[in-house]
Amino acid sequence: MTEQRLRELLRDAVADEQAVDLAGAAWERSRRTLRRTRVAVVAGSAAAVALIVGGVAVLELPGTTPEPAPAPVAPPSATSTDVPDADLDGTPVWWAPAGDEEARLSTVDRSRTELPARIDVSAGAPDVSQSPVSRALAVFAVFDDDGAERVVLLGDDGAYRSLDVSGLGQVTKPNGYRLYPETDSMLSPDGRTVMFPQDGHLELYDLAAGQWRRIETGPHETAFATWTPQGQIFLPRSTALTSGPLFELSGRLVGRADLHPPTEGVPLGQAERYGPTRSSPQGDVVAQSWSMGAQAPVPPGAPPDPELLVVTPGDQSLMLALPESDAQPVRWKQCCPVTGWLDEATVVYESRKATPQLIAWTIGTHEFQTLSTIVGFTAGQEFYVASWADLAPPG
Repeated sequence: MTEQRLRELLRDAVADEQAVDLAGAAWERSRRTLRRTRVAVVAGSAAAVALIVGGVAVLELPGTTPEPAPAPVAPPSATSTDVPDADLDGTPVWWAPAGDEEARLSTVDRSRTELPARIDVSAGAPDVSQSPVSRALAVFAVFDDDGAERVVLLGDDGAYRSLDVSGLGQVTKPNGYRLYPETDSMLSPDGRTVMFPQDGHLELYDLAAGQWRRIETGPHETAFATWTPQGQIFLPRSTALTSGPLFELSGRLVGRADLHPPTEGVPLGQAERYGPTRSSPQGDVVAQSWSMGAQAPVPPGAPPDPELLVVTPGDQSLMLALPESDAQPVRWKQCCPVTGWLDEATVVYESRKATPQLIAWTIGTHEFQTLSTIVGFTAGQEFYVASWADLAPPG
């Protein structure tokens, strides 16, 4: 067992700090053709309506009109070279490159992304208060055994800034364990706000204003705070639970929602979801990473029971198995959280290992490319958590 894997297992033993980014609107759109029901929820002093679509409750505020449903987006049609590699109880399965094969992938054309080919999370970036930027593409927290060493912002101008989080404390889970406040849900979808949960409140750094501000959350648990695609803040009590209050950036409690991913009919077995749930730019397709436990088929000679990435366009799910090439894995545990989407057909996942890569997969095909490589930390001595704004260029 590598030192990095041991470090992760010890961290998991005391704190399940993975925060789930609940893409409620995307789940609604991807399952909208299946069914529609209405329930009432409480929204402060006013009534609100939650649309229950495909098992997902999406908050609809009073006086608003729901967007018309877009036409469902079908997965890319399979060709003779794009047929699935296997099948798991009726769900098609494709095989991703093994961790040690990813370095040989071609790179994504830079016109498709704002991200640089090489992302450097090393120390030394100027403080954001001295070098302001109104929007970030990503935020990284780099840890050693004593906690967070630095928080690094990648601005939309391609430059790096640091953010001083020395005034933040750890946050308490319902079971009493303490977590670091730097999670994979730090950065808002629009890249303009950085969020850190604290006991009884949330600390937000507004990049455009260059100021910290606070949202008081009262009795609500904050340890697993995450963003909705619309930029609201959702507070589930754990990664396993899917209900909780919704706050606007203004700090107003707007209601409660019950949000859960579209897993009906997907043969996930004992697998558990991890990392963010991400919706495509138009909100029609949803992607979620899952741990071992589904017993998905693997290439000949690969270790059994790989981690998975599940994509759900409409009512049809596709599985991407993430195998390793031998019994000593190159990737870390919970290797491949979803990063986001380049377009409606291209999902990106973060392959976490000694030299991490962002891998772009054209869903339903065997097309894989490297989007970016992450450098600037010492694997085995440091580890990092990344949080990403929406990947598709604005406009």
